[in-house]
Amino acid sequence: MDKIPWYQKYGILQWLWVLCHKKATLFKIHTNRNAEAFYASIEKWAGILVSDNYTVYCKWINLRQTCLAHLIRSAKKLSTNPEPEIAKFGTWAQKELKLLVSMAHAPPTNGQWCAFYARLCRLIALNKDRKDQAGRRTPGRWRNSSAIFGFSLKLLVWMPLIIWRKECFVPQSSGGA
Repeated sequence: MDKIPWYQKYGILQWLWVLCHKKATLFKIHTNRNAEAFYASIEKWAGILVSDNYTVYCKWINLRQTCLAHLIRSAKKLSTNPEPEIAKFGTWAQKELKLLVSMAHAPPTNGQWCAFYARLCRLIALNKDRKDQAGRRTPGRWRNSSAIFGFSLKLLVWMPLIIWRKECFVPQSSGGA
């Protein structure tokens, strides 16, 4: 699930809400970016919500997974932090998350998966209680590392949709460039 600005004629801002599934994609244009618009978009759907950490999504009562692209961007930003320990965390997180994405194209062996999962759990355990940016950026869904495991099992199905969405919804200027 995601939402992007959708400028109408005369620059009127609306929001394009996108809900993707392996068999279908729902697009809804709504005047608001709030809980009302979210629930109007999903109606009675109750699946696993893969999203950014927008407050409305975080209040979702069913299962939720933080979008890997958002986690990777956050890790990339942390990897450039002037504080060495924070940069180290960001670099490590970015490496592991990119490896997880690559598994969509080359599924790992059982041994590779176990090694990856052990490193990810160690990264989380070493940083979850920190009071700096590395601790605050260890997303709650990472702390429940089974969410990463569950998501990775769906990765082969979802990766083509993630790539398609990224290619199709690149923000454009009002001039269309």
